[in-house]
Amino acid sequence: MDLILSIHASPRPTERGITEFEDAIRDLQTVRLGKEKNGDPSIRLTNRRIKEHKEILTQLTDGSQSVFDVATYITVRGATQRAVEQTCQRVSMGLAKRQLTVKSVDYIQTKGLISGSPVADDAVSRELPSARTPMLGWALGAAFPFSTRTVIEETGVQYGYHATTNAPVVVDRWQ
Repeated sequence: MDLILSIHASPRPTERGITEFEDAIRDLQTVRLGKEKNGDPSIRLTNRRIKEHKEILTQLTDGSQSVFDVATYITVRGATQRAVEQTCQRVSMGLAKRQLTVKSVDYIQTKGLISGSPVADDAVSRELPSARTPMLGWALGAAFPFSTRTVIEETGVQYGYHATTNAPVVVDRWQ
């Protein structure tokens, strides 16, 4: 069984991220007022969420944080249709346990193959914008599966350059 993870990320305009966080803070403050009025014991959670949103808003405003639109695709390959279906079910159940949404690329399989290929073209989210979700820069950085300082292969796809050493990061996803 072969599982391939593809992550597509593009930066959101900073102004858009700031506006969205300001709107979210206003919405949370409205929720807090309702909870205060009703004596809801979960008001502490709402206060904590407001505080966290304000901290991120400050980071966005001072430029120390960025928001990205991210789409992640899992390509499942196997020797038989049954093996692929079983693996897909196990992966879907595992992600659902972690409260992650799984969407199948029904009726746009070709775009799904393109999005999961090393050509780095996110064809699915052009068709389905809901395939993308906002993610903060630090969270996106944690999503990349690199455990060494640089990844060098003789062949592969260049992902970019290492932040400290400026060495090229090249990955052969087919090996």
